[in-house]
This record gives sequence, structure tokens and C-alpha cells, in this order.
Amino acid sequence: MQTREQKLIHLLRLEVVDKSYASSFAFIAFAIFSIVYHYNCEKYAWLIQSAASVSILTNLVRFSYCKRINLQKDISETQWRILQIMIWINGFCWGVILNTASYELKLQGTHFIVVTTLLAGFIGSSIVTLAYFSSLFIPFQLLLLVPQIFIIVYYYIQHEINLLPLIFLYLMYLFYQLKQYQVYRRENLKRFIYQLDLEIANDKLKKSKDELIDQTVKLVHVSRLAALGEMSAGIAHEINNPLTIMKGGAQLIEKSVGRDTIDKELILKQSQKIQNSVNRVTKIVQGLKSFSTLSDGKPKEKAPLQDIIDDTLNFCTELLVSHGIRLDIDPIPDLRLECHPVQISQVLINLIKNAQDEILERDLTETERWIRIEFKTEKDTLCIRVSNGGPRIKEEFLEKIFNPFFSTKPVGKGTGLGLSISQKIMREHLGDLSIDKSGPHTVFLLVIPYFSA
Repeated sequence: MQTREQKLIHLLRLEVVDKSYASSFAFIAFAIFSIVYHYNCEKYAWLIQSAASVSILTNLVRFSYCKRINLQKDISETQWRILQIMIWINGFCWGVILNTASYELKLQGTHFIVVTTLLAGFIGSSIVTLAYFSSLFIPFQLLLLVPQIFIIVYYYIQHEINLLPLIFLYLMYLFYQLKQYQVYRRENLKRFIYQLDLEIANDKLKKSKDELIDQTVKLVHVSRLAALGEMSAGIAHEINNPLTIMKGGAQLIEKSVGRDTIDKELILKQSQKIQNSVNRVTKIVQGLKSFSTLSDGKPKEKAPLQDIIDDTLNFCTELLVSHGIRLDIDPIPDLRLECHPVQISQVLINLIKNAQDEILERDLTETERWIRIEFKTEKDTLCIRVSNGGPRIKEEFLEKIFNPFFSTKPVGKGTGLGLSISQKIMREHLGDLSIDKSGPHTVFLLVIPYFSA
């Protein structure tokens, strides 16, 4: 794994690649200009044109090379070394071109002004393109400026011209460029460090988000298993009844076979009862299997509301009956929900289980021991009301009831995750789970989009 410093160097190298990619065309254009114009030199025109040709070839290769690196958005150590060599070659070529012209022109005349203009332009632009690395910036500066100083000194010794102020000017310009280089590099390093820190923070945030999603999926699964555990008594009742029917039917068939005459009608009747009971148990087992399986990574499906309610009641009906709790259900609308059926079933089971616990803890009278499920459709939205005979939730709990790990149950009798996870499930289904505060009883409102069957 790359360290923070290695990542920063990598970012800076890619920035040099990007700017080299853009500047290659400029160097090619100026090199073509130098071949054609050759700054009106005659004696060393061949040298200027040769160096310009090498610069064109180098920058064509550099352009293609940088384009490939930009596409792959990565640069290896070998690629960086090759790019450095090409930048050094280009700097050497322009040092030869401009300093050769300055020498032949004896640092004077209109054509020398063109040379100094290009010289100043290249030196100034190198701050933008090369200032991230001293190994690139300083050689480029020295290749262009230092030979100019030697040329001035040479002509001064020859007593041909007196341009000592020009030496001072070039030295000052070199000093100025170095100072600018330090400032520019420092400011850009701050910018890239900030960018890198932001990327690192984003990576940590993404990792934390992934971990949170993973933990949420696990919590949903744990909550689902907890609901199964809490409903185990009801499931035992649900399975025990068909088992009792199967046992009784088998005994009747056994007795019938032992008689002199076999009662075919009795056998067929009891056989049918056994088959129906087996189907009932099979359906409960299949419901248990699907309910305990993680479905969060699977695509949603268009499931009939009737099937979702039937699967939910498989886990609840007998347990509620055993506690003397009446379950009233409105006629179920003929419609479909685009959902994870198991998750919607989990939400309904959580609400029914909470209602059951509320009724049992408050020791309500027989007339108050009821749970009601009602359905209402409006436009493309289904609203399921789950209410019970107990009093509505206290005002001080309303704001916290959907908070994770908040529970009104005694310690050890609730995780405080059921309602928070149920609300999250509904919102992931483009719906919601809320409390109706208007009535005297506890009423939960489950809202979800639906499709006509």
C-alpha cells in the first residue's frame, strides 16, 4: 500500500504528464518556426535547424507517451524516468537553438529580440509545467540562461560589446525565477496535499459507509432471527396442529386396515387431511427458510400482497390465539408490491409482535386484547394500519421510538432495533413507517408504493 508521501509524488507526476501533454504542441510549433525562420542566422543555421528537428521528434514522442499515461491514469517508475529524459532532451535542444542564435547575432538586433522573447517565454512557462520537481525545473532554467551569460562574457572580453548590465539582468531574472519556483511549488504542494487528504478522507468515509452497510445488513438479519426466536412458540403451535391431524388420521387408517372390511371413504378422507396438513407444514418450513435467509443483495420482485400477508400470519396466528388475542384483518386488496417480500413480512411481524407484547405487559381485558390490520389505497400508494387495543405511546417516547437501540421494554426483553430497522426497510422500498398520533390507541402506519395485480 502506498504511503501518503508516495501518493503525493504520484499525483505530482501525473500533473507534469498532463501539462507536458498540453505543452508538446507549443514546442513543436515553435520548433517548426525555428526551422523556417532560423532567426536570420546563416553560419549556424544548420545547427539551429538540427536541434529544432530533434525537438519536434522528441515532443511528438512525448505527446504520444503522455496521452497513453493519461488514458491509463497511472505512471510507473520506468515511465517517469523516460519522461524526464525527454524533457531534458527538449530543454537541451532549446538551449542549443536560442543560445546559438544569440551567439551568431552577437546579442543585438531585431532578430535577437525574437530570441529573448522566446527565451523569457519558455523560462516563465517552465514554472507552470515543471516546478513540481527541481530535477526538471532547474536543469531547464540553467540550459537556457547560463549559456547566455557566458556569451555575454565572451563578447565583453573580445571588446566587441559592453553588455555587463545584461549579465546583471539575466542573473536577476534567474534569481527571480528560482524564487517564483519556490513560491509556486509551495502553493501547489498545499493544493495537492489538500486534494490528497480529501481523497484519503473520502476513502475512509467510503470504507466506513461500506462497513456501516455491512453492519446494517447483519443487524437486519439478526433482527429477523430475533423475530423468529420470539415467534418460536407460535411456530410450534402452527406446526403442532397439522402434526396432530396427521397423527390422528394415520391412527384411523391403521384401525380401518385392521378391520374385516376396509372403509375406502374414510381412508380417502383421512389421506386428504394428511396431505393438507403436510402442505401446511411444508409452507411453514419454506416460510421459515426464506425468512431466515439474507435477501438484501437480491433484486426486488413484484409479489402479491396476499402472499406476503399469508406468510406473515404463518408465524403469528396460533401464538396470538394461545394468548387470547384476537387478530382482525380487513379484506386484502388484490395488488402487488415491488419489494423483498421477506423484508416486508419482517416489518409486519415486528409490528404484530410489539402489539402482542404491549397487550400482554399491560394485562388488558378481554375486549381490549385485539390487533387489527387495515388496508387503504390512495393513487399508487398502499397504507397498512397496524393497531392494537392498548393505549397510544407516551408523548416523551414518540420522538425516540425509531432510534436504534431505544426500547420501552424491560432490560433483556428487546434489542431496540426492531422499529429502527423496520423504518429503514420501508424507506429503502420508497415508503415509510410512522406513528399515527391522532387516535387513543397505538397505530403504526406502513406506507409503500403498489402495482395493480
